[in-house]
Amino acid sequence: FVDGKRNSALMPSLRAAAVLCPAEFAGKAPASVAVLIHPRPQQAFALIGRLLFPRAATPGPMTSETGVSPHAHVDATAHVEAGAVIEAGAV
Repeated sequence: FVDGKRNSALMPSLRAAAVLCPAEFAGKAPASVAVLIHPRPQQAFALIGRLLFPRAATPGPMTSETGVSPHAHVDATAHVEAGAVIEAGAV
């Protein structure tokens, strides 16, 4: 994506299949680049990424351990649900 006047100066030298940008910069892209116009290209890029790769935006465990790591700091009054994973370093 290209957003902002400073980055728009790089548009003529793009070597991409497509670019997201505001309408005001669309004419600066090479003819070989598909221009996807959006008023907030960074937001659109993030949304497209979440749609294409939904699991990438979902945090997952760092290890295959289950339960509460002995290296986690859990308050004695906390209730931990069955199947929860609390990894080392968690506070």
